[in-house]
Amino acid sequence: RKGKEEKVREEISKIDGVKQVHVISRVLSKPAFGGEGLPYNLIVEVEAEDIRTLSRIIMNKVREVDGVTGTMTMVVVPD
Repeated sequence: RKGKEEKVREEISKIDGVKQVHVISRVLSKPAFGGEGLPYNLIVEVEAEDIRTLSRIIMNKVREVDGVTGTMTMVVVPD
């Protein structure tokens, strides 16, 4: 029986622009300004030609997958 994370991983991996999706152990982030933090269960690598395209993939595709309750975006800066 597949867990919820695995089902979400499968759906996200079908999205154009998504290169990799990894299920990770549940991490509780330490927020910079107090609070409890947010739990994360997946790391998703997305490749896009510009920030506008990246935003559309995240906002219109990834966040629409049933089971996704939030996202945090980090952009890799080339050398």
